[in-house]
Amino acid sequence: MTQRILKIHYPGTVRELIALLKAGKGRVAPVGGGVSFSFSVPPKISELASLRALGLNRIRLDSKGLHLGALVTIEQLAKSPVAAKFRNGLLAQSASKVAATTNRNLITVGGNAIRLFIWSDLPAIYCAAGALFIIRGAKGLKKLTCEQFYKTQPLSLLKHEQFLEEILIPPGEGRSGAAYEKFSETANTFAIVSAAACVSVDRSGKCSSARLAIVGLQLLPRISKAAAKILEGKPPDSARIKEASIAAVNSVAMTKDLRVSGEYKKELAIVIARRVLEKAFSAAGGAL
Repeated sequence: MTQRILKIHYPGTVRELIALLKAGKGRVAPVGGGVSFSFSVPPKISELASLRALGLNRIRLDSKGLHLGALVTIEQLAKSPVAAKFRNGLLAQSASKVAATTNRNLITVGGNAIRLFIWSDLPAIYCAAGALFIIRGAKGLKKLTCEQFYKTQPLSLLKHEQFLEEILIPPGEGRSGAAYEKFSETANTFAIVSAAACVSVDRSGKCSSARLAIVGLQLLPRISKAAAKILEGKPPDSARIKEASIAAVNSVAMTKDLRVSGEYKKELAIVIARRVLEKAFSAAGGAL
């Protein structure tokens, strides 16, 4: 990275940052912890603009949900008392399983969201929870749903003068539950498969909403329409949850993984998907 980066800027305001990005015409990249740049630097990038002075490292909760500034670190999220009480502690618990402690102090939620790898942990949670991604640029703010944000690699969606400012996780509605599970070689190494589920049930105990996202099968996280179709409008019993888990995995074209065979990963993904759905429905008070 040091051979390619010629200059690092330290803007003191958002206005200064946007001016730098606009003048750079794609040569300047906004950066927080910079961990993802250790894997690869995009060919056009020759300068970096630090976001450290812009106050984007705050976690706050209001009626709209949990607001995560793009520079909130994974470790900060893992230890946040606010996040620990929000949606069954989904974000705090999952953040504690990302990488090792040293890296969690460097990796930011913004960087983790915007520079995807097949093992990235938090994007599955953002999708399952229906997150909104707040993008700021020369023309003001723009809000993208997780479906829009992860339609392709997020970096390709942003114009050169835009940057990710905040991630907003809405609160659960009604009787809701959420869960996350990760399978990896050790507790804090890259995930082979991980999954997140956010569900809700009505007064009769039937599933009114089911959002299941699985990571590790393909690069981009997706909400499983197949699982939702099987679960929504019906009681979430064990047989139906298993059927939904199988359908979710079978509907994905898997990317090859040198670490494990495709058959093993498929079976593993079905088990992980079933577990998170069971945990989420249990938290929501749905009968199993």
